[in-house]
Amino acid sequence: MSNNMWKTLEAIHSEKAFQTAIDYECALFQTHGTKNDDISDHVHKLQESWDCLNKFDDIAFMISEEQFKGIVAAPLPMSWDNFIQPYVGK
Repeated sequence: MSNNMWKTLEAIHSEKAFQTAIDYECALFQTHGTKNDDISDHVHKLQESWDCLNKFDDIAFMISEEQFKGIVAAPLPMSWDNFIQPYVGK
């Protein structure tokens, strides 16, 4: 009986952890800045989501530093290319 209870608790925890990781992933990919946003605050919000996502230590949700830089740079207009080039590095 205790084994069944333990298995149930594990399943519930695993499902909630998976959903939480999905929520952080959505926040990372769907957070877009506006013209009026403080760019530093915007990048900080993205980095918080990235850090939380990588804390799950699950290969399915890991995002490398290079991928994160691309996520930050991708929604910016092409006119920003000269400014982000040193940040992205490639």
